[in-house]
Amino acid sequence: MWDTGLIMFVSLLVLLVWRFFFPFAFLTDRLQQANYTIVLYGLLAILFIYDTSLFVTTAMAPDGKTSWSGLPRWLRPLILAAPTVLFITLMMCFSQTGLHLFKVRSGDAASFHDQVIQVLALPAVYGSMAFSSSPDELGTEACESPSF
Repeated sequence: MWDTGLIMFVSLLVLLVWRFFFPFAFLTDRLQQANYTIVLYGLLAILFIYDTSLFVTTAMAPDGKTSWSGLPRWLRPLILAAPTVLFITLMMCFSQTGLHLFKVRSGDAASFHDQVIQVLALPAVYGSMAFSSSPDELGTEACESPSF
């Protein structure tokens, strides 16, 4: 089992270095098309697939099933909806980023739209990190607290 938090941290560090040392306007045509935000969303998509498979595997394991029985009733549908909500969040952020990336490439207020692209990535990154922690919590005995 990979530590997705470490993968995300190292990847964001690489993207930060890419962002500061190779600014968008000075890249070659090939790298301009693979903007750092597109690479970020690709990484988030890969982590989403990995975390969803880990989530399902953990939930179906014997330890996961005992953790399910210890959860409050109102929390179960929220946990089951988490992958769908994250997928919708990723798609919405990606589509909005694509629109602003088009504006950056056309030169219309490029620095403003570049900042908007960075802000648009926040819900996707935070949602992915929160979802990455759910299999860990499901597989542990963190649900041993008294029922609500």
